[in-house]
Order: sequence, then C-alpha cells, then structure tokens
Amino acid sequence: MANKNSNSDEHQNHETKLLLDQVESLTKIGTWELDLEKNKLKWSDGVFQMLGYLPQEFEVTFEKGVEVIHPTDRERATALMEVVLQNDVEYFIEKKLITKAGNVIQVRSKANIIKDDKGTPIKLIGVFQDITEFVESQNQLEEQHSLTQDIIKNLPSAFFLFNRNGKHLLWNKQLEEITGYNKKEIASMTPIEMYEGKEKDKVQFHIEEVYKKGYTDLEAWLTTKSKAKVPLYFTALTIQYNGEKCIFGTGTDISQRFSLLHELELLISNTDEAFMYIDQELNVVSFNQQMKTHYDLLFHKDLKKGLKLTHLVRDDQKTELDEILNQVWNKKQAKAILKVIHDGE
Repeated sequence: MANKNSNSDEHQNHETKLLLDQVESLTKIGTWELDLEKNKLKWSDGVFQMLGYLPQEFEVTFEKGVEVIHPTDRERATALMEVVLQNDVEYFIEKKLITKAGNVIQVRSKANIIKDDKGTPIKLIGVFQDITEFVESQNQLEEQHSLTQDIIKNLPSAFFLFNRNGKHLLWNKQLEEITGYNKKEIASMTPIEMYEGKEKDKVQFHIEEVYKKGYTDLEAWLTTKSKAKVPLYFTALTIQYNGEKCIFGTGTDISQRFSLLHELELLISNTDEAFMYIDQELNVVSFNQQMKTHYDLLFHKDLKKGLKLTHLVRDDQKTELDEILNQVWNKKQAKAILKVIHDGE
C-alpha cells in the first residue's frame, strides 16, 4: 500500500513538474528561491534555459546569481535586495542578464518575502520574466516616433493631424508661424476656426470629402490670429492614429505664386498685344483686355477663365498644337499660325 502511494506521489510530482516546465516555456518565465538563512540560491529549469544553459547544468550559488547580472545593473540590483529585506517592501526590478553565449537579455523580476513564525524573513521566492522582445519593440517604436517627429519638425510646410472632433493632435512649428497661434491656442482650436466666410464652408466640405474618399487637396485662404489672409495649398489623407480615424496633411504657403500672378496680370494688362495665360491642363487662367476684345469680336461671346484651349482648335491642327505646347513646356520659343473654330467651321 505504501509503495502504491509512493508511486502515485512520484507520478503526481512528475506531472506537476511537466506542467511547470510548459508554463515557464510558454510565458518565458523562470522561478528562483533565495534561502536567506543558508544564503543559497535555486533556479528553476526555466531560468537556466532563459540564460542558454541546460536545465540544472551547474549548481547555483548567490555569487553566480550576482555574476549573471549585467555590470551596469549589478550594484542597483544588490542594493535593492538590501532595501527590500530591511524595510519589508516588495521586490520588483527590471534588469539585464548575461547569457551563456554572452548575449544580453532584459528581464523583469518580482519576489515575495517568506517569514517564519516570529516574522523573521527566511526566504525570497520570485520569478524572472524575459521581456527582451518587448523592450526591443518599445525601443523601435520610440526610434520611429523620434524619426517621425524630426521629419514633421523639419517639413518646409505646415503639418497637421486632427481627429473627427477637430481636435489637433499633432502639428509643427510651421503651422504656428503661419497662423500666428501658439501651441496652447492651436490645441484648443478646431481647423474650421482658422477660416472665415466661404473659405470655412469650403474647408468643411473637403474635411468631409477626406473621410469619405481618403484624400483631398484644395486651395484656401486661412485667417491668421492677426486677421491677415494667407493662401495655402493643402493635401490631406486619413490615417489611424491612437485607435481612431484622423486626418493628416500639409499646408503650403502659396503667397508667392499669387504675388507672381498678380504681377503677371499687371504686366499683360498694360501691353498692346493680346495675351492669354494657360495652365498645364490647357485651361485659361488669365487674359488681358486686348485678348478679350479679339475673342468677343471673333466668337461673339465672353472669354472666361477655365475655358479649354483645345476647344478652339480644329481637329486637323491638334497635332500641331501639341508640338507647339511641347516646345513651350520645354521652355523654347514657339511661333505658329493656327486656325480656330468659328461658328462650327
């Protein structure tokens, strides 16, 4: 009967040991026990394997336990042990350990004090948890975050990121410089509050468009803190940020372009030649009074901005028009006579 009970106990102990090994392996933990009376340290198989050793490959001593602690953490770890025992506080520390191969792993160690009947500490029983992968992933995230912040900070354009409620979550110094608002003011404002009149309606429409389609671009006049008007070209997209769908993008100050256009209009309005300015999509952007007069006389209707230049050219001359435009886009002078469509002829 005694042998039967003994075999049963051995079987149960074996099963418990197998379960412990599986738990340690799956959770990347190992247990340890420090006998304070005998100054003797024990490691579970999980600790040995964590450090690259075979289970119970050598007899653990207190000195060996200190030796596997990385030199930069050794003094801090031993000092904490003394504080814990003297003040009866929780033992908790994150430190680096050195493996058999000489590699460094990050562990989190926590332990409880075991006392005798008189309340005297006799043991520390604790666990090591290998958190190397977690620490490395956190470091990578921090590096990526730092890189992202550096990129945003050094963008030549204003950068912004806000959520569905219009709360600004990220922005750069350029946005503050363009708007005239400081960090605290921008944090308390919605993007819409930086616009007035029709510009406000336009921006609101495009915000809704971004959430529907994922992208938009537009030109809008922003009203600064000093009530000045600044023309900006925006591009914006949606992004998942901190678990919510947000809008991020850039705003480029195009004041110089508008200034050049104004100077161009002044120039062409004071020349005797008929002049028309078109963009790369061949839309009429600007023209002077002489061009308007010629157009009115020829077509008996008003010349308007946005008209396609190709609508005025006969089909058999579109190839020639393409050649002329190719020379112009390559900054070469081009001269030609093209017949235009007049009353369908």
